[in-house]
Amino acid sequence: MIRRASMLALLFGLMPFVIAAQTPDGRTLCEGTAIVTGTREDTRAEGLTHALRDVLVKRSGDPGLLHDPRVDPMVAKAADMVEDYLYLDRLSDQPRHDEQGTRDRPYTLIARFSPEKIDAALAELGDKPWLDARPPLLVRIEITDSKRGRYPLTADGDDDERHRQALLAAALRYGMHLVLVPKNRANDAAAVPDALTVTGTLRWSDADPGWAGTWHVAGQRGSETRSWGIAGVSFDEAYRDLVWGAMAIATGHALPRP
Repeated sequence: MIRRASMLALLFGLMPFVIAAQTPDGRTLCEGTAIVTGTREDTRAEGLTHALRDVLVKRSGDPGLLHDPRVDPMVAKAADMVEDYLYLDRLSDQPRHDEQGTRDRPYTLIARFSPEKIDAALAELGDKPWLDARPPLLVRIEITDSKRGRYPLTADGDDDERHRQALLAAALRYGMHLVLVPKNRANDAAAVPDALTVTGTLRWSDADPGWAGTWHVAGQRGSETRSWGIAGVSFDEAYRDLVWGAMAIATGHALPRP
């Protein structure tokens, strides 16, 4: 049976930071998920294609593989790279009805791919697995929306629970550590050792419409600040974009977009 990726929340006594993260190992970096309808082979096959792309990005740290056309032939044979898989019923607390049995019920498909086959696929793409210790992502951003106004994303704020969970989900999905500061220390300028600090803003835009995120990573050892962003998306996608960019910078790959 496949092991489920765990979420860990640690509060460091005198340190003003909360780390919510998964410490990935080789096997964890080959686990991917997808939401599917029913447990039929056709829906499983589609789910595995999405899970495989995520795993290639997760294991390599290269977000460009998400849309790389060279990956298309690989995902078409995703089932051949799977070691095992399981389904989690997303409506497990609700009774089944005649009109909604297992066929139309939503499930989370969790698949573990062969590390050897994933690494071989990365080598074919001119890439390699990212197995070094991954830097924590110290995220310090400000959110603006029409209902709550402007506020920082923190580890324990009442207004930002959905945003916090979405960012945590994105970090876990790609095997990254997440660091947020508590609300009462949101204005502190302290840093976490060896962290990759991501600053920026996330605001709702009626013009796009959707959320627009602008992200910055301060240069290391005199290098220039790297910036990127995204617009007209859900905040879930915006936070995935933040994680993709941070991964790309940490591994020396191209940013998700110019």
